Amino acid sequence: MSWLELIRYELGPIPMFMWQYAAVLGLMALMLVLTRPLHIGPRQAGWLHSVVLAVAGYGISALLHIYLPPPSSAPIRYDLLFLAGMLGGWRGGLLGYVLIFGARLQFAGTVQGVYTGIDMAIVTLGGIWAHHWYRHLDLADVGLRQMLWMWAMRSLTLVVSGLVLLGLHHLPDGWVVFDLLPRTNSLGSLVRKTLMAAPALLFFVCVFAMFRLDAHDRRRQRLDWDSSRKDSLTQLPNRRALGEHLARHFGRPAPHKMALICIGVNNHTQMLLAQGHGWGDKFLQQLAITVHEEPIKSLLHAFELRVFQFTDLSLVLVLDGINPADLDDSGLATRLHQELSLKMHSHTANGPTPSLAMTVATCDAQRHADAASALRDLGLYLHAHGHELRTVTFLHTSFTHVARREAQLLACLVDWIDNNNPPLAYMPKFHLRTRAVVGAEALLRFNDGLGQHVPPGQVLVLAARHKLLPAFEWCTIERACRDYQRWSLAGGARPLSVNISSASLVTANFALRLAALLKRMDLPPEALVLEVTEYDPVPDIDTVRENVQHLNQQRIKLSLDDFGSGYSGLAVLARFQFSELKVDHTMIALIGNARMRAAIELALESAQRYNATFVAEGVETWSQLDELLALGITQGQGHLLSRELSLEALMERAAYAEAQEEPNVLPLAA
Repeated sequence: MSWLELIRYELGPIPMFMWQYAAVLGLMALMLVLTRPLHIGPRQAGWLHSVVLAVAGYGISALLHIYLPPPSSAPIRYDLLFLAGMLGGWRGGLLGYVLIFGARLQFAGTVQGVYTGIDMAIVTLGGIWAHHWYRHLDLADVGLRQMLWMWAMRSLTLVVSGLVLLGLHHLPDGWVVFDLLPRTNSLGSLVRKTLMAAPALLFFVCVFAMFRLDAHDRRRQRLDWDSSRKDSLTQLPNRRALGEHLARHFGRPAPHKMALICIGVNNHTQMLLAQGHGWGDKFLQQLAITVHEEPIKSLLHAFELRVFQFTDLSLVLVLDGINPADLDDSGLATRLHQELSLKMHSHTANGPTPSLAMTVATCDAQRHADAASALRDLGLYLHAHGHELRTVTFLHTSFTHVARREAQLLACLVDWIDNNNPPLAYMPKFHLRTRAVVGAEALLRFNDGLGQHVPPGQVLVLAARHKLLPAFEWCTIERACRDYQRWSLAGGARPLSVNISSASLVTANFALRLAALLKRMDLPPEALVLEVTEYDPVPDIDTVRENVQHLNQQRIKLSLDDFGSGYSGLAVLARFQFSELKVDHTMIALIGNARMRAAIELALESAQRYNATFVAEGVETWSQLDELLALGITQGQGHLLSRELSLEALMERAAYAEAQEEPNVLPLAA
């Protein structure tokens, strides 16, 4: 047979081969449609494509055996073998080889089985080799050039397999131990593979055009999915992403510890006015970065941390592996707040610094039906209390339970006001060198009906919301005056400090009323020290100026509490005459940090400039005490020195310290 006759013979069945290509394209299109809803990666997609190609090769062999018995053939199986190896790697190539070669053995018998097996194995190996290049492609970006490369590798592989089979005929006798096709048939197979290159090009272009369209749609869906779960301005995972993450937590079969830590800014209005409207987005981005940096990273290393944007000015940290109660008991939440505050201060070049507020909320199936209800509780709590939050607060229960508890607390608050008898304890204030008691701060200490401690801040917030704060502060003053009177009768009384807010200072005749109270109870002016917290900006109005002026005239001392925790301390210190300046415990906790130590030195210099006594709050460790003494700070309070005491215990403690011959060696409180 001449070359021309051989080519004409091999061209004859090409229309039938084209129908086979069309059938495979239909199966591939059906597979793409069925898998469209699935979120599968490129590797899984390649494996699925290989499965379809292998099954298609087996099905074509079966149909040809039934409807077109030998000598009909299916050269498309070589394209399917190559594609199975290229798309699915060695796994896909092996599956394609097993099914397609197995179909050949099943329907055509074992005659020339080894010969055909070698032929198919070479093509399969060529596809697996091409996979190492293909796996780096993004199908959404595949163009005609890449399609031509894949088709060229396919054609080269088929030509190599044909040449190898022809080469077997030239081996010496005895070297080949299996049956070979006649040399003419082998040559015809090579010609057929060469002639099928043109239809295969059209097949390859159609296959990868479908893949490209599918990849484009998947990319668009992925981008739409991602954008719907990210804030458009900060690009942080949004509340929808948070809800889906928590929903997976609720779907776990066993109970699991998880805590939500919402971080916002108390002084956001001032920050926006000072830094511009874009500050909020930059702040959230920086905060999201900061929680993954040292030392916060080490602080939270034991827990799986995820960060989400909750509102335009707040983030939620999801801590997997710990609950709010553990965060509260271990003090980890307070340390986290301190470290974050310090880091965010360092990122503020000039102007006011953000005052962080942290709310730790529970999230578990025992208290919430699903993730949505947990987020709703947190959202309602922040909406109701957001403008009142200070430092670290805990939402251990549901919002409904909090509302019920607040109703009970309100009844107690009204009773305290009516009877002028709030439950107080006293935190002693010491001379740091001699350990002598030089005063004490009145603190609200109250347990609810379940025996759980109620944070004083929660009482103050509730009183402010119901316009009872001035009345509550006045009843606290009256209780402190009675306690000082008892201490004075026993001998050795020290000044008692009472916290008041701007709500009292803006009340007309507050100072006159206080002076009258002291006179009626026959108490000296130094019996009381009124502590004004820096968190509560004191308005510069006539009523406030008149009250402060009259307090100064009556020699009733004012103390600026929590200095350094807010943003207006220096301005308040300059406007009004304070006899005492108390530095916030968060600054003392970080006194080992060079930047914070410099801030404490600046506060000490400010106190000296305005003739005010400097007091360190929250002295918790020996190293902090040593640092304070090295700076020349002589007065302080904190759990290292003593915990809060009842009036009787305070009186005993002060008398014991006074009775010591060497008070500077007095042991500290446990």
